[in-house]
Amino acid sequence: IKSQVAKKLSLKKDDKILHNLEWLGLFSNKEVVPKGVDTLLDALCYLCKKKLVYKDGERDMILMQHKFTAEYKDRVEYLTSTLIDYGIANGDTSMSRTVSLPVAIAVRLVAEGKFNKR
Repeated sequence: IKSQVAKKLSLKKDDKILHNLEWLGLFSNKEVVPKGVDTLLDALCYLCKKKLVYKDGERDMILMQHKFTAEYKDRVEYLTSTLIDYGIANGDTSMSRTVSLPVAIAVRLVAEGKFNKR
């Protein structure tokens, strides 16, 4: 399977991408996914959850940068927005705080009728 994937993706057989997919268990002949995992996406999620676990004290980090060009009649401005955020060791991940909290706040504001229609 590994060599077929390498060929399909135009990768050398010793490419790091293939090494990482193998580390996840995607090329294993062993049955590593339990019964009840019915879709390919669920199988991939199962393998990732098993392998990609934070050790005690580890945390994640998010780095995003967006570049915008604002064109006005008399000028052009270039704007850059940068976000760097770190998760809390043994606590909430940066991903959970920067994605789910803003959505939860927006849902609450909508539910409370705090947005006016324009």
